[in-house]
Amino acid sequence: MNFKALVFLPMFLLLSFFASAEETAKTNSTKLQGTWTIKSILRDPREKTDEARGLGFKVSVTNDSIFVTAPEIGPIGPLLFRADTNAVPATLDIWVDESAFGKSKQQILSEDPVLAIYEIKGDTLKVCWARLEDRNRPHEFASPPGSERTLITLQRTR
Repeated sequence: MNFKALVFLPMFLLLSFFASAEETAKTNSTKLQGTWTIKSILRDPREKTDEARGLGFKVSVTNDSIFVTAPEIGPIGPLLFRADTNAVPATLDIWVDESAFGKSKQQILSEDPVLAIYEIKGDTLKVCWARLEDRNRPHEFASPPGSERTLITLQRTR
């Protein structure tokens, strides 16, 4: 093997690896894009809320925004998010989009987000999050008693 091959082959392989990882992250992030319907909600059993509240809501994901629409009410405020598809499980940081009240996107993103994890399998999306006050991101897709976590399952709408 000549000297050029010894120098350039490892660099080519390294660049190919990083390009492949970046492309995989983009592909996984784009899998979130689209419209989803909430099919199930599992809340911490100690939470005093109606388990059915939120079922059937439409969730539209575009770029860095999430729009939620309730069947009988209509649109419910937009959200902003950042996804880390390289984390295992993949993570979401979610903020209420308060730009309609004069906040800049930079100001919103400087605040503490709701910490979540997600997974996509086919046309099914699972998202599990902790309350805003809980600064510990969930590590599993579950909502056991005392966890103050919510787990939702959504189905992609075609």
